[in-house]
Amino acid sequence: PVLWPAGTLCELEFTIPSQTEAVHVIGRVVWEDVEAPEPGMGVAFVRLDLSVRDELVRLAQRGDWKSA
Repeated sequence: PVLWPAGTLCELEFTIPSQTEAVHVIGRVVWEDVEAPEPGMGVAFVRLDLSVRDELVRLAQRGDWKSA
């Protein structure tokens, strides 16, 4: 996978169950781990609609995520 360094601004696009169209958000990479068995990075959203934020919170609280 391609990992961006911490501090990088990025545009993300993904779908959530309550939306018929893809969601577009701006995020900032807050950590990266290239040494892990499954490398990854964490992204903090810096711009997203409140309705999207609310839906993401509901999904996280329910643990309702699908692996990519």
